[in-house]
Amino acid sequence: MIGLAELHARGLGVAKDPAAAVAWHRQAALRGAAPAMVALGFAYSLGEGTAADAAEAYAWFTIAAAYGAPSAQEALRALTQQMKPEAIEAGKRRIADRARELRAPGGGG
Repeated sequence: MIGLAELHARGLGVAKDPAAAVAWHRQAALRGAAPAMVALGFAYSLGEGTAADAAEAYAWFTIAAAYGAPSAQEALRALTQQMKPEAIEAGKRRIADRARELRAPGGGG
């Protein structure tokens, strides 16, 4: 799934489609793939393939860090410096939502 996401993100062998890349990364992330979680964090932080959403980016970077993705910690630190306290609180609430999705049937946990 991560491979398909990257093909769509870069337009390699398929039309470049950032929204499809986000969808494939999300599927992989929900199955526990930390690199896909990091990719989702960047997609939401930059608004690539989806609407920019700092709280959602915060949630994915935090979960990716918990799954052992080293790049997630630095990305989270940089993002947090740009966020308002209320957005950070919203991100913390989203972590619980995403964790439930990861544990759901078909998820990663």
